[in-house]
Amino acid sequence: MKNGLFVVLGIAWLASPIISSFAQLPSLSETRVKAEQGDAQAQHNLGAMYEKGLGVAKDDVQAMLSYRKAADQGNALGQNNLGVMYRDGRGVAKDDALAVTWFRKAAEQGNDLAQKNLVAMSTQEGDAKSAEAVMAPLPANRKIVRGTSFDVGRVSLRMLDAAWEDIGTSRRGLAYTGDQSGEIPSVTRYLLLRDDDGKFRAALVVTASRGVGAVRMTWTQNCRPQQNVHVVDNARRNFISLDCLRVTGSISPQRYLELAAPDMLPEFATRKVALPRAGYAVIDEIGLENGSYLAVQAVFAADFNLPNDASANDALPAGVKPEAVAWGGRLAEAVRSCAHSLSGALAFPPITARAK
Repeated sequence: MKNGLFVVLGIAWLASPIISSFAQLPSLSETRVKAEQGDAQAQHNLGAMYEKGLGVAKDDVQAMLSYRKAADQGNALGQNNLGVMYRDGRGVAKDDALAVTWFRKAAEQGNDLAQKNLVAMSTQEGDAKSAEAVMAPLPANRKIVRGTSFDVGRVSLRMLDAAWEDIGTSRRGLAYTGDQSGEIPSVTRYLLLRDDDGKFRAALVVTASRGVGAVRMTWTQNCRPQQNVHVVDNARRNFISLDCLRVTGSISPQRYLELAAPDMLPEFATRKVALPRAGYAVIDEIGLENGSYLAVQAVFAADFNLPNDASANDALPAGVKPEAVAWGGRLAEAVRSCAHSLSGALAFPPITARAK
């Protein structure tokens, strides 16, 4: 998701989904005529029709070619979707370097999907150094503000203690892709947790839609197993929704935040917060067919131990902590409850920090 809960916390290995709204699908003939006349949005839409088989036989090659025409004219959606085709090797030879190139072009225009796709690629060996998201800077926020509750879009975030520092918020849009232009207005809030000595413990990135859309949406599924990442697809292949939990093994918090929430880093420098060399992340993301979206990304220092109430799990990738997976399950339940609740209350699961 945009201009996406990078949740960044989209590492948005959080590839934000490609969103499609089919409420006002233009005809194939009309779209084709406009595309041939050089309309970039129509070229993108035609590519989506070929990709999804909407009114025409599915054809990844034609989809890629149409996306390329839109991308070459600077259409951010076309650039992002062309990056997806290169990343997945659909209609064109797989090429991660070109995927990153096109994702970056779209990200530089503020496309949240591309920003999260960049983050997603950072978990693949060799891509971390080349992927780079571009986000609008946070408003200057030099005072330390703590609290137990924070508003994020339509979500009321409730914390169990007052140790979390409010770094600031940014407003973005989750872009529709596929058959029409437009976006879901969203808000991202950034929080920081330090110990009594000022040492970094955790960062929290929460993104939520600001309201509920009046469109029916289909979410492209990308909740896939990845190296160094434990993935749980709670949507169970329900293509009108997204419900994905990711728990990583060892990562670089610096690199993760450069990709998922780069506008946090200047604020860390102002507060003289040094990031640890190693850490891990827990990411949960949910999207509903009515346009509601919520993503939570929590990045912890490597020596931050979540409540150890989980037994060993031999199926986990090497380095993924069972207790982080167990805590992630509670986070996913809280996010799911919030997304389906009219009150929009998100009770953040309790955490404890114990140095090894």
